[in-house]
Amino acid sequence: MEQLTKFVESLRTNLRLSSYGEEATKQSIILPFLNMLGWNVFNIDEVMPELTIENGRVDYALRVSNVNEVFVEVKKPSEDLDKIQYQEQLLNYSFRHGVELAVLTNGTTWWFFLPKEKGDWKSRKFYSIDIIQQDVKDAVQKFIDLLSKSNVESGKALQTARTIYKGKMRHKVLEDTLPDSWNKIVTEPDSLLLELISETTEKLCGFKPDIDDVERFVKRYQVQLTISSVPPPPPPPPKKDERIDQGRRRMTIMNDVFVFKKAVEILKNTTEWLIRTGKLKASNYPIQLPGSDRYIIHNQPVHKSGRPFDNKAKLSNGLYLLTNFSAPHCELYSRRLLEYFGVSPDALRVE
Repeated sequence: MEQLTKFVESLRTNLRLSSYGEEATKQSIILPFLNMLGWNVFNIDEVMPELTIENGRVDYALRVSNVNEVFVEVKKPSEDLDKIQYQEQLLNYSFRHGVELAVLTNGTTWWFFLPKEKGDWKSRKFYSIDIIQQDVKDAVQKFIDLLSKSNVESGKALQTARTIYKGKMRHKVLEDTLPDSWNKIVTEPDSLLLELISETTEKLCGFKPDIDDVERFVKRYQVQLTISSVPPPPPPPPKKDERIDQGRRRMTIMNDVFVFKKAVEILKNTTEWLIRTGKLKASNYPIQLPGSDRYIIHNQPVHKSGRPFDNKAKLSNGLYLLTNFSAPHCELYSRRLLEYFGVSPDALRVE
């Protein structure tokens, strides 16, 4: 567990992740993960790469005694996993081959599925791990529970997956059924409910109403007390000066509010805020990324090694900002910059 924890922590500070292609993701993230989870990545009887399935192939099949137990499909870190074709393809492959546990990942986000359960593709996703955002220890424990060789081999991984899935489905059933239960109580009140209302009224005013009076009261307000199956109408639109263009989000640093559309604007807004508040001066360079020989801010868009910034923005004080980051890293390094200049990272809030 300690080795896996250190590996996850190293990935959280790896600023090159967003530039990885699919093959680099497999080699530098997926295979080390599987190896630390007990799988012999050099033995194709355990970890079969590029398993051919009819007209396609799955990136990795995790095998026990020559039986496919888990399918793992890999995308690059900049890829959005929410594309329905990715899920459909993986689950179709899994379902046809009787594989009961499947994983779709871009290296930083891991989605876990039970392909043989009922329902649409989204309902078969029972858990997700985001190694950038989630607590490291919790994420590592879930990797061990659901993907370690020992737990897959013993069947504990599948058992844990089903327990999580049933808990999720139980919550959905309860959420759907509770309104019906309430409506039944209101429209068909039994003696216990009527007596309870009667006793409570007595405690409040000193007079105890007859059960018939209570029943008439409940029936009088049945319409108001009943929960409609039709969702409530949407709230009225905000005033014109409060309206935010579609697709835009808010971020705040202390009491300053910014509206942005792309994740990289979190980093730009944070840096400009530091300039405006007198913390980031034109003389504050270079600022180096933690655990890396790359610069995040410099007076020229060039790293220590002489390599130019992959993507850059020129700041209002003439310095250059490195912007070649994934969405999670834009927020992460905005907080790191605040902390670097003595501002609490919690001063940044992204909505």
